[in-house]
Amino acid sequence: MRGRARTQIEFRIWQGLAREGMGASAAAAKAIGEALALAAPAGVLYPFLAAGTRITGLLRSDAGAHAALAQRLVQALLPRRTAAGQAGAPRRPPPLHQREVQILNLLGLGLRNREIGQRLFISEETVKWYLKKMYETLQVGNRTHALVRARELGVMP
Repeated sequence: MRGRARTQIEFRIWQGLAREGMGASAAAAKAIGEALALAAPAGVLYPFLAAGTRITGLLRSDAGAHAALAQRLVQALLPRRTAAGQAGAPRRPPPLHQREVQILNLLGLGLRNREIGQRLFISEETVKWYLKKMYETLQVGNRTHALVRARELGVMP
């Protein structure tokens, strides 16, 4: 999803986080509910994942028509549990090159490969090479899963 619809989703997510920070819980929940309503028809997850774990409290409070999507997002954002129900032992982050961490941070902003390359003064092909190497290190298949895994491992906030 691109353009206006994605921008509206992102705006409502950040609006919800800002309102929660100001103590306006009802307004924050409303904004997140609106974001979920916009995202649900297309199954859009990325803007929520890019917001990180700070959005999980607001997603948990959503019991509206899109509670299933909210629950799916919470599960994607929270660390995995072991069979015993306890949080797994803290995993050591995989060794990532400094440039890979920079690319991860720019991925979190939703930038495309060309835009990442322009910001880091490297070619788009070099960005792709780093992404491929990073996917192997993190054992993922795409940029969204790379962001989720990096957050799980504590590589990025």
